[in-house]
Amino acid sequence: MYGEDLFISFCDKKPKYGFAAAEDYRENPTFVVFDLRKIMSVLPNIKIDTDPRWGFTFTENSKNPLLIQFDNFDRNTKAASAAFLMAMLLKHHLKIIKSEIGEKPKELGFWFLDKFKAEEKERIKSGIKDACELLKVSFVEVNV
Repeated sequence: MYGEDLFISFCDKKPKYGFAAAEDYRENPTFVVFDLRKIMSVLPNIKIDTDPRWGFTFTENSKNPLLIQFDNFDRNTKAASAAFLMAMLLKHHLKIIKSEIGEKPKELGFWFLDKFKAEEKERIKSGIKDACELLKVSFVEVNV
């Protein structure tokens, strides 16, 4: 109800999020990353079906079987894991929450109402838990 789409733009030195990042996508799609939940849902060692809307690509290294590769403001290509990029999004959210309530929350709650299959949902949860660990904040699954 109050959120924005989970887009990150690397067009400028300081990343942009949400609506501002989605605006950058129109002119510079290779600088914008989105669909992290969808990407997290796949097994990392399986070739991912790319979406024609994606301007980013995929690569790997010895530590990460699946990295998202995108263009950066300095015109270099960068790569990051989905968990790292999700941590960036969550860090942005934490700043907004802190400005609203006056303190950084110690935990974040997630409610999963998706079309994803059970095993895909578990991979997404694992990726979000990894992102929360990077930020030193607890992951809480909310069940209603």
